[in-house]
This record gives sequence, structure tokens and C-alpha cells, in this order.
Amino acid sequence: MTSLGNVKQKLNTIGQLERDLNLKQLQINRLLNITQAINNNVKMSGLFEMYTSFLSWEMGVKKMALYYRKDKKWVCSAHIGFQDGELKTDVSDQLSQYTRLHTLADSDDPFFRQFDVVIPVKHKDVHLAYVFIGGFGEEEDMYNKVQFITTITNIITVAIENKRLFKKQIEEERLRKEMELASEMQQLLIPKSLPTRKEYELSAIYRPHLNVGGDYFDFVEHGAAKSPFALPTLLARAWPQRCSCPISRRAFTTC
Repeated sequence: MTSLGNVKQKLNTIGQLERDLNLKQLQINRLLNITQAINNNVKMSGLFEMYTSFLSWEMGVKKMALYYRKDKKWVCSAHIGFQDGELKTDVSDQLSQYTRLHTLADSDDPFFRQFDVVIPVKHKDVHLAYVFIGGFGEEEDMYNKVQFITTITNIITVAIENKRLFKKQIEEERLRKEMELASEMQQLLIPKSLPTRKEYELSAIYRPHLNVGGDYFDFVEHGAAKSPFALPTLLARAWPQRCSCPISRRAFTTC
């Protein structure tokens, strides 16, 4: 009987090792899929869906809420075990208290007590995300699961942050090119030289605060005596005012 019991115990141990090995293989495969999705520039919504599926199916997470900063406010970008309307509560003021991995069993907040742990994600001391995980069983290997969830959360969050920074860089580059074009157009409207006669002499200086200014000036030599007529505008911040001087110049020229 003792020998038979030892055999059964060894078979159970082998079976458990095989299950653990298969689970690790599934986790590695999913991690590879997520990495490939990041390299293929999958949208943020797609990455959040892959993250949620990974935690739910491969890690067996029953409750999860991932908070990501959007427009200076923390919003729940992915969740498990909740209806959409249940996570609309603004918890921005309370997240800053969690600077490292922290258990939540003794939390004073009833919302946070629904979870087992909170995992902050930081980059250069700047918090990028917070993920709240709950629903672990008493016999589960919580430590190893949390370690792997921390790894995958960091990968997903940093990838999404890089997307945001890249998008911001593109917007800034687009704005820079628009400003350069506007500056070139404005320089076409500003006189490159002013007339000098024995009766008068004109001079001007134009230095916009930025590449493009809201001011404009021009001159028209009008009448038989060719007397100059100045057309200045100051602090013309709206497009109608900026266009008024070229229109006025055209009117005086055709008179």
C-alpha cells in the first residue's frame, strides 16, 4: 500500500508539473503575441483588449481595473468582473498614495477592498498606470502570478505611453510646419524694400515675437505726386483683421 501511495503521489506531482509547464508556455506565447502586436503598431484599444484577455484567460484573474492617465485625469481603460457603469467613480485623488505594490485587504475604501493588490507602473518616477487585481483563491500561487502580471502590465503601459508621446510628437511637428508655412506667407506680404525719394524717406522694422506675428504694414504711393499712404495694423489676432490690410491696399491701388 505504501508503494502504491508513493506512485500515486509521484503521478500527481508529475501531472501538476505538466499543468504548470503548459500554463507557462501559454503565458510565454501570449507575451510573444502582445510583443508582436506592439511591433505591428496595434491601436491602444487593441492592446487593452489583449491585456484583458490575457489576465482573464491565462492568469485566471476574476477582478481587474486598469487606470491610465488621460487629459490629466485617471480613467479606467480596461476591467474584468465589472459592468461599465460601476467604474465611473473618480479615484484620481486616492491613487497617489500607492507608490509601490500594495495589498488592499485592510484598505479603508470599500471600492479598493474589492481587490487583493494594486500594482503601480512608473517610468522615471512618473506614474503611468495603476492596475488593481482581485479574486485570487487561497491555494493559488499569488506571488508568481503578481510578478508576471507586473511584467505584462509594464510592457503594455510603456508601449501605450510611447504611442501617446509619438502622437504628440507628430502633432508638434505638424504645428511647426504650419507655423513655418504661415511665416513664409507673411513674409510675402511684408514689403522687402521701401521707397526713397527726395521729398521723403520711409523705413520700417518688423520683428514678430514668434515666427508668425499678428501685425502687418504696407505702403501705397497714391496720386500724381506719388505721396505715400501707410497701412499699418497692430495686434491683429483674428484672421479678418489680418486680411484687412491686403484688402485695403488693393482698394487704394485700384482707385
